Amino acid sequence: MDGLKQIKDFLQDLIRPIVVEAVQNAIPAPEAAKMKKYLTVKEVGEIYHLSVSAIYDRFKSGALTRVKNGGKTYVLSEEMEKSLMAKKYAGRSQRRQYYCN
Repeated sequence: MDGLKQIKDFLQDLIRPIVVEAVQNAIPAPEAAKMKKYLTVKEVGEIYHLSVSAIYDRFKSGALTRVKNGGKTYVLSEEMEKSLMAKKYAGRSQRRQYYCN
């Protein structure tokens, strides 16, 4: 009986960390899923090759929403992606209407 208990304890000690790690890797952390990525105006300019004035023009026109915190202006990265895609495809539909009519 004592030998079986030792084997059981040994297997539990061996398997438990492996299972715990596998479960932690399989389930995303709730904070990471809920956190939104904000970019500074400078970062937006560098990533999307836009001038600072072009970004502020988008704020002014309402195409982008700014978030101010501690004297810095931030843009939600998801919103920036949507804004660029909308602008990219807006011209196509207008050209298509011109050539199709």
